[in-house]
Amino acid sequence: MQGVLRLTLNDDGRRNALSEAMMKRLGDELNSAASDQTVRVIGLAARIAETSSMTLATGKRAYYAQRELRLSEAYEYASQVMVENMLNHDAEEGIQSFFEKHAAHWSDQ
Repeated sequence: MQGVLRLTLNDDGRRNALSEAMMKRLGDELNSAASDQTVRVIGLAARIAETSSMTLATGKRAYYAQRELRLSEAYEYASQVMVENMLNHDAEEGIQSFFEKHAAHWSDQ
């Protein structure tokens, strides 16, 4: 697509937060894009499709629901959703896979 720069953040060897090297590369790419007059939109993609679809759906519903709330209500609502989500099997699987450095096996439960 003309005028769109797509950056995909992915480091297959790591199952954790962005590395310093990846952050530097991202900064370099964004600085390069800022000086490119043909770039109008920058899209950042992370491997969202590989995560629990139940957790993504919960997050999406919560995001749209809290948009209509006052800030204090939105914080309370989001906190409640996060606590409830942490009680799901997929949350346990995600946390365990993070610490054990292996791919999670989502059950959408």
